[in-house]
Amino acid sequence: MESQLDIALKRMADAASHPSLKRELLRHRTETKEQSKRLQSILQNHGAKMRAHTDQAMEALVSETEKMLSLLEGDDLRDAGLIASAQKLKHYEIAPTAPLRRSPVSSNYVTTSGCCTIASRRNGKSTPYSRSSPKAR
Repeated sequence: MESQLDIALKRMADAASHPSLKRELLRHRTETKEQSKRLQSILQNHGAKMRAHTDQAMEALVSETEKMLSLLEGDDLRDAGLIASAQKLKHYEIAPTAPLRRSPVSSNYVTTSGCCTIASRRNGKSTPYSRSSPKAR
């Protein structure tokens, strides 16, 4: 899913006309790449392999974004459509973490600042991965 989102955010940033919208879409793209690296690291630490998977729902959201871009004329209208599409993509991206935020504290899932992060257990200690610190502390 992260690779699909990466490609979509690049296309959206290219289509954006307002500099701050373009900058925010590129920032989100960078954040998505970092999340993908952390996910890959966590999976490797647990002996799992990251498989290429085409998420059909993400594919549909990206397709809707491309369709919307082809229909909207004018920079302001297109940028408004990009914002709406980016919000849909972001909500879909974070939706799977909701159950993790509600899981018991004793599990390997840790919440910080309302944001779900996955912890790696080493020597009985929990080592969180967070947005502010992409490497294990």
